[in-house]
Amino acid sequence: VEQTDVNVVRIFENEADYKRHVGPKHEFSDGIWNPGLRELAILSCGNKKAEETMDIMRHEGFHQYLFYAADKIIVSTWLNEGYACFCEGAVIKGGRVSFPETGRVDQLLRELPAATALIPKLIKTSHEGFYAGNDQQISLKYATAWGIVYFLCKGVPSNRKYEAYATILPDYWKTLKETRDCEKANEAAFEGVSMEKFQKDFSEFWQKG
Repeated sequence: VEQTDVNVVRIFENEADYKRHVGPKHEFSDGIWNPGLRELAILSCGNKKAEETMDIMRHEGFHQYLFYAADKIIVSTWLNEGYACFCEGAVIKGGRVSFPETGRVDQLLRELPAATALIPKLIKTSHEGFYAGNDQQISLKYATAWGIVYFLCKGVPSNRKYEAYATILPDYWKTLKETRDCEKANEAAFEGVSMEKFQKDFSEFWQKG
């Protein structure tokens, strides 16, 4: 008999209830996809506008989607969070979906040298390492991960100058499927890529707006 996962969505209007439910490890968050519980928990309260809550739902909902799309294989955190940030600003209009820049671009441009320098380390950072540090450091990791995914998804296809990076995402997903190992997928994705040049092109792309 084929079994189907049942997923629960909990939306909290009370911040204390939300923190109590997700526990001390995640009480800093406004939403979380818990693959162990197959549960999406969202905080919707206080001064947050409805659109902010929708951003959180799209972000965490992407984590939920990727969990199944990747056949429950652990995906590199920079890519998982980068795509979630990319999708949180999705706009659906006339039956079409677009992915414009989000508010994260402000921090990325403001701290572009630091973000660019962070890239090699961020790509190899573990799940625990991604969330380590103070709020500003974690926020920069999110902005940088978003910036990398945006660059690969929208910047690279738009300019032949960046064609050397066109295989990064396809090679990542192909290797992840074959090996079920996110570290090997990372290695395959960036094999033959000059990280120094990648950082330079990344910075140039964002400087040009």
